[in-house]
Amino acid sequence: MAIDDAADAVEIVIRDAEEAVQADTYLPTQLVKLGLSAVIASALAPMPFVVNILTNLFARVPARFEKRFLRVAEELNAQQKRIEDRIPDKKYYESEEFQSLLILILEKIHTTTDDEKLRSFGSALANSGSSEFQQEDKEGHIRTLRDLSRNDLEVLNNDYLKGWTPHTRVITYEAEVLSSLSRLAGMGLVLENSRVPTVPTTPAIRTYSLSPFGTRFLKFISSGSGNTDTSHKG
Repeated sequence: MAIDDAADAVEIVIRDAEEAVQADTYLPTQLVKLGLSAVIASALAPMPFVVNILTNLFARVPARFEKRFLRVAEELNAQQKRIEDRIPDKKYYESEEFQSLLILILEKIHTTTDDEKLRSFGSALANSGSSEFQQEDKEGHIRTLRDLSRNDLEVLNNDYLKGWTPHTRVITYEAEVLSSLSRLAGMGLVLENSRVPTVPTTPAIRTYSLSPFGTRFLKFISSGSGNTDTSHKG
């Protein structure tokens, strides 16, 4: 090959590379143009379905939002891989239904600082595409998750609410736990039970147990790896 031809070939390669960087199909550049940092853009680049959704939804985002969204995106991507054999149609994640769920999460990210809750957002979004939850009220689950505090989630995961424990043990609840239990009962996630005391003059003993709805909800927001099984002393 002549020197001139070689130089022309190099110029073509350089030009093609520059065009690729400027092209809308080059994901990191797309994200940077939307206002995300190069670090976040590079981290999200291996998650094309997340990037596709993201680029269709925002124009500009603050720096703190980037970090919080990345927590959600990382768990969404990881959980999608964990349940891959239970996803009947991956195109679901490009559907209007999924995007409506994502928007509900995005609205809450600005006021959510807890990493565990952010990861729960990601798990829930991924699980919404699982065959296990096809008949579930996915939007209802997402709205419920949005409204729960970290403390509420810890209380909901407590073993005191599960199995026969709340029906066979006398449990003394701390004031903060009772406050959460009251909210959780109002949302239908736990059931309030009364036990008749052995001494007639003694007030009925109040206990709480996980409701069927609460059981399904915990599965919906779980990664299945135990990262939502936090404990809280009663």
